[in-house]
Amino acid sequence: MEEEKCLYQTVYATLQEQIRTGKIQPGERLPAEKVLAEEFEVSRITVQKAMSMLVQDGYVIRRPGRGSFATMNAKALEGEKGEEGGGHGEAARIIGLVMEDFSASFGLELLKTIEEEADREGYSLCIKRSRGDQKREKRMLESLQEMGVKGILVMPTHGQHYNREILKMVGEGMPVVFLDRYLEGLPVPFVGTDNKKAIEGMIDDLLGKGYRKLALLTAKAVDAVSLEKRIEGFEEKCRRSQAEGQPWEGYLLDTIRSTIPDLQSQQSMEADAEKMEAFFAEHRDLDAVIAAEFDIAVLAESVCRKMGIKVPEQMVIACFDGPVSAYGEYTYPHVRQDEEGIGKTAVQTLIRLIHGEAIIEKMYVESRVVNPE
Repeated sequence: MEEEKCLYQTVYATLQEQIRTGKIQPGERLPAEKVLAEEFEVSRITVQKAMSMLVQDGYVIRRPGRGSFATMNAKALEGEKGEEGGGHGEAARIIGLVMEDFSASFGLELLKTIEEEADREGYSLCIKRSRGDQKREKRMLESLQEMGVKGILVMPTHGQHYNREILKMVGEGMPVVFLDRYLEGLPVPFVGTDNKKAIEGMIDDLLGKGYRKLALLTAKAVDAVSLEKRIEGFEEKCRRSQAEGQPWEGYLLDTIRSTIPDLQSQQSMEADAEKMEAFFAEHRDLDAVIAAEFDIAVLAESVCRKMGIKVPEQMVIACFDGPVSAYGEYTYPHVRQDEEGIGKTAVQTLIRLIHGEAIIEKMYVESRVVNPE
C-alpha cells in the first residue's frame, strides 16, 4: 500500500512540476493514461489516482471525449497554495461569470452580490463580458474552461440562436447556471425574474392610478426570452382584462433596437427616436408607456420633450429597473428586480451543481413595483 502511494505521488509530483514550470504548456493535452503508465512504468490505476489529484488541485481539466489538459491558471494556483497553505482541492476553487454587460440601471448590484457570495463560499470569481457578441461569448467561455473553473454563471447574449459553446459545455457536464435570461430546451437551471408576472404587476399599478391607454416599448421578442415574456405578459393581461369586463387599450412598439448591446450606435438611437415619435403621433391619447428597459424610457422621455408632451403630467413613463440617484430617488415608476436575491441564489445553485446535484428547474426571484417619491 505504501509503495502504491509512493508511485502515484511520484507521477503527480512529476506532472505537477512540468505544468508549473511550463514544460507542459497551459491548454496542452496530456498524454493518454495508457501512455503515461508505460512512461512511468506503473499501472493505469496508479496514473488515474495521480490524474485525479491533479484535477482536484487545479493543474488539469478533463474534457469528456477529448482528454486531459493543463490549465491556464496552474502557476497562479501554485502561488495561492503556497501563501495559504491549502491542501488538495483548495487551489482550484474558481467559478466563472459571463455577463452580456452591466450598468447602473441593472447588473452592478448583481455582480457585487455574486462576488461576495462566491467569496463567502470560498470561491474566487473570474468575470467576463460578452458585450452582446456571440463570437466573443464563445471565446470567453472557452477561456474560462481552459482556466479550469469549477462552474460558470452565464447571462446569454441576445439572439435567435444558441451559442454552440454553451451546448458543448452542457453536453460535457460543465456545471452551468443561466442568469436573467435562459435558452429554451437546455437542461440548465435558471435564476431570474418572472417577467410575465412582473409586467402584470406594473400594469396593475398603472391601472390602479387610473391610466387606461398603455403602450409597451421594446425590442422584438426573438432578441431575448426575457423580452418575449414581457411582451406575452402585456398582451395576455390586456386580453384577460377585456374578457373580465375591465377594458383598457394596449399598444405595442416592438422595433426598438438601440438598447441591444451588439447593435448600439448613435444611428440606431436616432432611428428608434423617429419610430417613437411616429408612434406617439399616431396614438396621441396614450396616457402611459412601459419601457422594457431603462434606456428605452430615457429615450422615450427625450422624444416627449421634443414633441411637447409633458412627462408625467400628460404621459407617465414606466420601465424595468433603473439607477438610483445620489439622494436615493428613482427616475420613473419601475419594476425593481431583486439583483441581490438572484445573485445569491445563482451562486448557491452553481455550488450545488459542482457538488454533483442534478438541478434543471427555473427559479424565480420576486420583483416589486417601485414608484418615485
